[in-house]
Amino acid sequence: MATLLDFRRRIRSVKNTQQITRAMKFVAAARLRRAQDAAIAARPYAKELARMLRSIMSRISEPQHPLLARRSEERILTLVLTGERGLAGAFNANILRKAQDFFRAYKGKKISTIPVGKKGRDSLKKTGFNVIAEYVNVLARVDFATAIARDIYRPYARHGSVYEGRDRFGVYRLQ
Repeated sequence: MATLLDFRRRIRSVKNTQQITRAMKFVAAARLRRAQDAAIAARPYAKELARMLRSIMSRISEPQHPLLARRSEERILTLVLTGERGLAGAFNANILRKAQDFFRAYKGKKISTIPVGKKGRDSLKKTGFNVIAEYVNVLARVDFATAIARDIYRPYARHGSVYEGRDRFGVYRLQ
């Protein structure tokens, strides 16, 4: 049978674990807040850059680069960015719901997809979509964007357009 000393040790151990867990929550909240502030601060620049690119493209009659050429949207390539694990509340569910809505809206078109993240890959494969490439466990690495860009650029000649499906705060995935 446990003695009084054993009970006291156990209580002390649980209190120490609670204190460590609380400190980890504070650190995670601070990191998340910094990432969110950085994403919000970058929005005006991104919007202005997009506006400027649209303005430039409207003034070019015959673009020379193949990525700038206007094409029909018979074949569509989608990039769906989700998380690796399911511990993010409705994060993955919202992204996948938006992707499903997009796929329903373009039902008559030939849609290929590149999922980034385990949850997106599993969901899209289960529903039977044409997955031409997949990226799992790459979000912690910095160079994954180059590989994804290469996989988007190669089939772009066959696809009329490329769409991205993600959340508003893409920087959350980098933590």
